[in-house]
Amino acid sequence: MQMRNIAGIAWLAAALSIWPAAAPAQEPADTVLREEARVRLRTVELRVEPVTRADAPTCLALDLDDLKVRVRGQTVQGSHLLDLSRAPRPTIHALLVDSSRSMEGWLTFMRDAMRRYAARLDPAHERAMIVTFDDSVLLAQAATSDRRALLGAIGQVRMSTYTALVDGLYYTALDLEEKRERPVIVLLTDGIDSLSFHDRADVHRIVDRRPDLIVFTIGLNVPFISGSGPPGAVSAKRFLQRLARRTNGRYFDRPVGRGLDEIYAEIRALLESEARLTLLTRTPRPSPAGSASNRGCPAAGSSPTGSDRPPAPTHGIFRSPHPIPQPRCR
Repeated sequence: MQMRNIAGIAWLAAALSIWPAAAPAQEPADTVLREEARVRLRTVELRVEPVTRADAPTCLALDLDDLKVRVRGQTVQGSHLLDLSRAPRPTIHALLVDSSRSMEGWLTFMRDAMRRYAARLDPAHERAMIVTFDDSVLLAQAATSDRRALLGAIGQVRMSTYTALVDGLYYTALDLEEKRERPVIVLLTDGIDSLSFHDRADVHRIVDRRPDLIVFTIGLNVPFISGSGPPGAVSAKRFLQRLARRTNGRYFDRPVGRGLDEIYAEIRALLESEARLTLLTRTPRPSPAGSASNRGCPAAGSSPTGSDRPPAPTHGIFRSPHPIPQPRCR
């Protein structure tokens, strides 16, 4: 949330002239005071998904004229209030990978999938970083748009003994706080944590501080119940699912390493097909839950995850980071 109060004060001073004593005194000019309108800006992340309906007509694209946006039950339409942009957003990708010994059998598949992901980066708008976690959290490659550097770092990923999964998430999200681009974390893990200092609540708190952060989690043969690591005997899979849902990402489940490249490719496709919906409204207090629907191809919206809620925003910007693609309607 950004709030800026701008007040401009202009003073007009009357020029003084000397008149003969007999002339009447001239009235001084009135002081003119002007104050510009105060604007409060609210940014909210809103997931919008197209939903196929059996009786809907065929549609080949999703444009601004096809959208119906509702705020607090009121429909908002028109290009003077809505904008739909498919322009690429500057993005930084954190490829966070579990390098503990339990993942060693899938190392070849992991490297291949990450290489293909890095090869699709657009250097003009995107950077990536490679982070591994085992006994400790290691920044294998700092944020860069250099594909060769990224591919080299991926090839150097090595396995170690223990797993600091939660610490890996915590320190990666902490590092991304300082980055200006929209942050995306792609986590690959078997869900086991045996060495972290931080707990899962710490991860939730830090991801909530960056409303535009998206976390995609990939669970590789994740046990349904895990008794190791904080906060005890809980489901590792459920933690990964909730983290993805909390950040408007998605959870992917794989029993084996084969097919990881398809999951990474699907994540890239989701990001590349996204569009950003901007809503300008003078509604005194927009509802936390907004929705958008498309004629023929309705879209269901979920509650935004932004935690900063100003008391009376004038402008609300609703973004769909995940995504508004070209829907395939039947």
